[in-house]
Amino acid sequence: IKPSGELSELLDQFGLRNFLNKPFGQMSFGVQRKFSIVAGLIGNPNIVLMDEPSNGLDQRSHHLLIEYINRHKQERLFVFATHDSVLIENTSAKIRSLDVRLEIVKPLAAARLA
Repeated sequence: IKPSGELSELLDQFGLRNFLNKPFGQMSFGVQRKFSIVAGLIGNPNIVLMDEPSNGLDQRSHHLLIEYINRHKQERLFVFATHDSVLIENTSAKIRSLDVRLEIVKPLAAARLA
């Protein structure tokens, strides 16, 4: 199968074409991350959810991700969790902070032994 259209363009932009025949598990973390990003972007989704999308990216790919978000943010909603202040600042992201509290509950068996 030969990629075409948007997929072909994204593969070229992120420098992934040479990795198409390599098993995913043998790729570096950064290459795996780029494939995951590309997979989430194909098909023009209206909403794109990303968890730490810039984590593991080289500087060029980081810049490409920022450009992609900026180019498409008027027609798509990008929701991402990140600690990357450069990504937040350069995409003019709106910050929402969640106050999540975890409660540790003892398992029933452990509670009986106490």
